[in-house]
Amino acid sequence: VELLKLGADDYVVKPFSPGELAARVEAYFRRRNRELRQPEIVRFAHIQVDRSKREVFSGDRLIELTPTEYKLLEVFIDSKGRVLSRSRLIETIWGNDFFIEERAIDVHIRRLRIKIEKDSSQPEIILTSRGTGYRFGDVKICYD
Repeated sequence: VELLKLGADDYVVKPFSPGELAARVEAYFRRRNRELRQPEIVRFAHIQVDRSKREVFSGDRLIELTPTEYKLLEVFIDSKGRVLSRSRLIETIWGNDFFIEERAIDVHIRRLRIKIEKDSSQPEIILTSRGTGYRFGDVKICYD
């Protein structure tokens, strides 16, 4: 657990088989290759994200996002189709070294929705999974 907190990606408990070790190494390289091949421009709904410049646009209008809002948006894009719990979002954005109330995520999500949704009271991009967390909506994503 301590090594994972310090940055390790995975661990293998003894005794383990060579096949398990090989499978874990292959899985690591698959994850790493996916991360390296992230497209620079991502489009969905009326939003365009330029990952190389960390800029978000609605049409031609630049949307000013805080670093936390931008990271949240990236996490949702990368996790399309999966429900993310508040605790998972906290862990992904701030890590395990900070204590943040789970409801603080709700505030960040609300502020992000105000900036990127056409109507933040009827969100289409970041949806609430009642009692579970949040997920990226069923909008089509295009990568350039």
